[in-house]
Amino acid sequence: MNKNKKNKTKRLPQDIRKQLIISLQDLINDAKLYDSGNFHSINRSANTLRLLFHQTNQSVSLLSQLELGKKLRLVDYSNFYPDDYEIFMSSVFTARFNKNILTTDDYYNTFLFYPNDSNTGLLLFKEWWNGTVYKLGDTIFTRKSIVLISANQNGGSHFDPNLDTSFLNLIIGKTGFQMITTQLNSIAMGPGVNEGESIYFYDIHLAYLRQIVHETILTFLRTFDLNLEYYPDFDYNFNRKLNQLSGSIKAIKN
Repeated sequence: MNKNKKNKTKRLPQDIRKQLIISLQDLINDAKLYDSGNFHSINRSANTLRLLFHQTNQSVSLLSQLELGKKLRLVDYSNFYPDDYEIFMSSVFTARFNKNILTTDDYYNTFLFYPNDSNTGLLLFKEWWNGTVYKLGDTIFTRKSIVLISANQNGGSHFDPNLDTSFLNLIIGKTGFQMITTQLNSIAMGPGVNEGESIYFYDIHLAYLRQIVHETILTFLRTFDLNLEYYPDFDYNFNRKLNQLSGSIKAIKN
């Protein structure tokens, strides 16, 4: 007898549905914290997203246990067309806030996921999971890579002493975008900005996790009749940011 199957009992359909509800409620709770300004709380969602979607020879994703096959269409806020862009950062916008307990600087410059509901689509799982949310030249991050590196290396489930270098660049602001302030945009960026200063924006991976969480919750709520309440509030953080000037970055190939 295969020792891996010894003393194990096959799950019942109601057990799988119960775990789906638990997982979605966890995502909703993390999203609520992010939307109230606790940005790093969304990193916990990487572990839940991995449970839902990541399939290996050693573990079976919850999605595959739901046996939806090719019927499932997942909500997509990226609308990425790889032949069009040299730089692509999805539906995220630059934002400047007062310092928080995790920053040593007086201000925290980051990115926010701020969705445009008129710019959405539906994708099959394989296209969605492997779909690009960030591209800078040859450096590409998909939903899958953002989730798995966050979960396996960056504190979602494990905190690895060695972190993927390209992912580290997302954390420390080496995203391919920085703002060198002029007299005009130093005013638009808010207090504490000097003309000629280079400003980097950190933790773009958190904005992508918020995007993936939002897409996931919407997908399952439209697919199943679940008694779950989800009221995202993207306006709170967007309206309290200090910068009047905010941008979403894309660069078309020549």
